[in-house]
This record gives sequence, structure tokens and C-alpha cells, in this order.
Amino acid sequence: MQMFAHVPSGQRPVYDGGAGAVDGDLAAEFAALRARVERLETALGPPGRAQGRDPLAEVVERRLEARPEAERAAPAGQLQTRGLVRVGESRTAWSGDHDFEELLALPSAQVARSLTGLAHPVRIEIWKALLPGPKDSHALLLAAGLNTTGQLYHHLREMESVGLIQRRGRNLWAHRAIPTVALALVAAADLAGGRRDA
Repeated sequence: MQMFAHVPSGQRPVYDGGAGAVDGDLAAEFAALRARVERLETALGPPGRAQGRDPLAEVVERRLEARPEAERAAPAGQLQTRGLVRVGESRTAWSGDHDFEELLALPSAQVARSLTGLAHPVRIEIWKALLPGPKDSHALLLAAGLNTTGQLYHHLREMESVGLIQRRGRNLWAHRAIPTVALALVAAADLAGGRRDA
């Protein structure tokens, strides 16, 4: 005895009270429903997040609980970074997890040195000018609004030393580190917003 009475395609099967096989239309409807739920879960994120649990908070709480009581007031955190940037046909995607404690433990001199690569308006203009593709020193002089190649090469050396750009041949430069610069721009925008709010 069938559990559902046979109905034409496109209509809902009707339960007939018996035990047995499931009609083919119901199986197709179930498969479509399962696919829809998977699409919704993908759009909404992990099920834990939909139920109000924050996976990052759980990681940090577990880390704090594993510490001795006297060390639980020290900073603890987990950062997730994810992004995608397209420039013409080129596409750069990234994702990563970072322990806040490990970031705080980096030597301050190393952090400050790394940040100098973008710590000047001219360097930011140079990097942005390189996004569409490699440029020579003349094009970069114009893009940065500089008057001498000596000024330009000073900035190029600083940027190259921290990995923000790379030399391509004798007089050609290209950008590097899109994720790094993108995150630096997010930080700069956040800090600028904080100054406006103060």
C-alpha cells in the first residue's frame, strides 16, 4: 500500500494513511526543498550563527577558559579577514584567521617599519596608480604629483622594502599585496571615522 496517492506532476501528494513507498513527485519536491534550504544556509552563514551563537566568540571564550585565572584579564581575540578585489580581468581573493594575542606579540619596531610603506600620501597615490597595471617612473611621477625622480625613488624604495610594490625590469613597477593594502585602507577609514565622531 502506498503512503501517498498518486497525483499529477506539479500538485502536492496527498497522504492516504498507509505505509510504503513515497511517490516520485514527493521525492522531487523534497530534493528541491533540500536545495533551497542549502542555498538559504549558505546565504545566512553557519547554523550556529543563525541561532544566535557567534563562532568567533566561542573560540575566544574557550581560549580564555583554558588560561589560569590570573591571566584571564589579558586581551584575547580572533580576527577573520576575507575579501575579493577585481581589477580588469585580474582577481585577488583572500581569507585568513588571526589570533589577536599573536598580533600584539609582534615586535613594535617591525610593525612600525611595515606600516611606513603606506605612511605617506604620495605612496598611497603611487600604489593606486599601479593597480591597473605596471607603470614606469615617468607615469608614476605624474600620478604622484612629484617634481624629481629622486623624490619618487625614495618612496619606491620604501614601498619595495616592505613588499607593497615590485620592480619589473629596469624602469617598470607593479603593485603587490592587495589584501594588505585593502585592510590598511579599512583601518584608515575606521580611524578617520573615529576622529570625526570625537
